[in-house]
Amino acid sequence: MVMPRTIPSLEVKGLGNNGSSAVGTANTQVRPANSLRKVLWIVNESDTDIYLALGRNALVSTGILLKSAGGAIEFNLLTHWPGVINAIHAGTGDKTLTWQEIS
Repeated sequence: MVMPRTIPSLEVKGLGNNGSSAVGTANTQVRPANSLRKVLWIVNESDTDIYLALGRNALVSTGILLKSAGGAIEFNLLTHWPGVINAIHAGTGDKTLTWQEIS
């Protein structure tokens, strides 16, 4: 019999910041490097898949895929990334990523 394990909650305190980024068909910076970053959520609000790159230029069909219409990623205390985050898409026009960051 497998016994359920309790996962301790992680209390995150800090300064919250939110916004959106217009992502184009060329490498676009979504968030700058932030050594104080504790948690960051990024959500693809567009009708097109978007690719993220950590610490390098974004390229279509490589990196982290955020599916259209709500694809999301969370960077937290366990999956910490303090560096720059870039994005790109292969559609037309600008597409929107929304984000919430706690530092």
